[in-house]
Amino acid sequence: MRLLGAALVCAGAACAACGTGGGTDASSPDAGDVAMRCVGQLPARPSAALSPSLDAGAPGVVWDIQLPWLGLAGDVVLSGDRVGLLGGNALWLLDAPSGRVVSKVLDASSQLGGGVLADSSGNFIFTTSRVFSVTPDGGVRWSLALGTNLARPQTTTSTSTFPLLTPGGVLLFAATDGQLRAVHVDDGGVLWSRSIGLSVTGRSQGLNEGIGDTFFVGATAWDVQSGVAVGTAPGARDAGLAPYACSYDGLCAGRYEIGTSGLWELRTAFLDFCGQFRWSTPTVGTRPLLFSNASGDLLGLGPTPAQAGWLSVDSGVVLKSGTIAGSPQALGADGTLYTVECSSTDWSTADLTVHAYDADLNERWSRVLGAPCRWVAPALGDDGVMYLARQGSLSIRVTALQTNSPGMAPTATATHMVNNRRTGWAGTR
Repeated sequence: MRLLGAALVCAGAACAACGTGGGTDASSPDAGDVAMRCVGQLPARPSAALSPSLDAGAPGVVWDIQLPWLGLAGDVVLSGDRVGLLGGNALWLLDAPSGRVVSKVLDASSQLGGGVLADSSGNFIFTTSRVFSVTPDGGVRWSLALGTNLARPQTTTSTSTFPLLTPGGVLLFAATDGQLRAVHVDDGGVLWSRSIGLSVTGRSQGLNEGIGDTFFVGATAWDVQSGVAVGTAPGARDAGLAPYACSYDGLCAGRYEIGTSGLWELRTAFLDFCGQFRWSTPTVGTRPLLFSNASGDLLGLGPTPAQAGWLSVDSGVVLKSGTIAGSPQALGADGTLYTVECSSTDWSTADLTVHAYDADLNERWSRVLGAPCRWVAPALGDDGVMYLARQGSLSIRVTALQTNSPGMAPTATATHMVNNRRTGWAGTR
């Protein structure tokens, strides 16, 4: 499971290295006995130069609205002038400049929502017991029915919380009908479908972020076009680690294990694109590797909750360190790191605070936005406006906050599920 971007999925930032939910046991027969094929068709590395900050003045609220709905899932999606939110079995589309509700697309036949993302044409894809593609104004372009639900206690089929979308327009997801599918987003045509069953917890398998021609389900690598499992990373197979794309230089991997304290702790490692170990962090007290910056270095947390540091992608050596508040959520194009923090553990009454840190992890500013504090990962527009969503007891609160960053950093991974569109494909925007 991945916590970094969604407090609704699990309970703290430390789940980030373990995929998108549903366990790590997915594979095709004998995939664990085959050495992983090296990742191909890797994306080009962009310029490492930072963009200048915007002259937008002090951070302030642009608009703040309440949606009378429950079940906030996935993350905030931003595409063009539309903000997309999935609440249970309904997709909400908002006008980004004003917060006006443009459309609500409801699948009344489904119990549960799955995930939401946007394609390169500005259409929104969301999943329930079916998969829908809708226009920026909420018109349904196509829908795809799924098979019979195998999970309990739910009665309708649902999908993995965070689907993936390749740069070529192939949607990848697993469902509680036990199938792993690849679907063309232009017309909803199925490229391939493979039986992988359910996770060890009886839910849909979780997909980990992809890169190039490869994505991961648990420790197993899959080829996008053929739908064939192409082996398990040697470093992952030996240590039980689940790889996920995080960098232009290699793969991050992580798993939970019982540490010397007797508690579950996260072991993290960095692998090359053939799955071989390059370096790893200590087992005890380590936290996940999250974002990559303009230089390719990786943001790591720990060993105490308030500590953070930029780690060399070449060696894992800590290059810069500092103390931060809350959970990292996004990296701005000007190098600003944004975190969110709750004032207490009672999410319904706790105040949410947004913190901004410079490239050296010194705090620039903070802004208290009030309750509730059950958040999902925010989006960050090129105009510096950050869109945050939180689930309250009776409604979803959505806030637009002006910042000084000119959008997300053009790095391999700048936020949960990589970018504002939540494609989960490293190196895409």
